Amino acid sequence: MPVELGYWGIRGLAEPCRLLLRYTETEWTDAIPPDADSWFKGKKYNLGLDFPNLPYLLDGDVKLTQSLAIMRYLGRKFGLSLLSLISLKGTCLSNTLWMFVWG
Repeated sequence: MPVELGYWGIRGLAEPCRLLLRYTETEWTDAIPPDADSWFKGKKYNLGLDFPNLPYLLDGDVKLTQSLAIMRYLGRKFGLSLLSLISLKGTCLSNTLWMFVWG
């Protein structure tokens, strides 16, 4: 089953996630709601997400929302995370570096 990434039909917050999926040549589908009503009144609460929001990622049993959480998951899954690249240990340093990158 391919990975499903859901977001509006614009670049916005999901574009870095899309780029990671393309870079890793992952089989994925871009689930773009046709309009706001179909998302807010239909699909939003039927996906089984803990925090239903856009963007979202469905990868087997993994269900995530929020672009940074999705990028971290994809980075770890494909060995592209900062921690795996330079073998740093400790969540504190990782969070500090992410805050620096994202402002």
